Amino acid sequence: QTPVRYAVSLLLSDPTLVKYIDNFEQIALSELPGSDLLTTLIETIQESPQINVAALLERWRNTEFEAPLIHLMKWQPETDDEDVLRCELQDCLRQIRKRANEIKIEKMIHKARTTGLNDQETEEYAFLIRNRD
Repeated sequence: QTPVRYAVSLLLSDPTLVKYIDNFEQIALSELPGSDLLTTLIETIQESPQINVAALLERWRNTEFEAPLIHLMKWQPETDDEDVLRCELQDCLRQIRKRANEIKIEKMIHKARTTGLNDQETEEYAFLIRNRD
């Protein structure tokens, strides 16, 4: 599983894990496959913390998210230890953010070679390069 799919699976298995997620805007902007589903799932659970998997599936019945959710909810983690699940979720989010940064760097390199970067973009590029994992 990709980190995005694994994060979705973890949240479906235990929606309360959403309390460990902050600053997920970078995930939304990452353009990684499934990031739209992950961010929508996070937002939905944050808006309705008591929501269960059945209600999530009902909410997205007959939408583009229904089939992937059904597929991903079939997976169940090997443990129900919240600390282990939290660590796994946070690791997924780290991997997603790292890949999102790599994509952004690649796009900035391309832009620098074709049209050039403005001062703000140059600063952002330098920041991203300095803070690579």
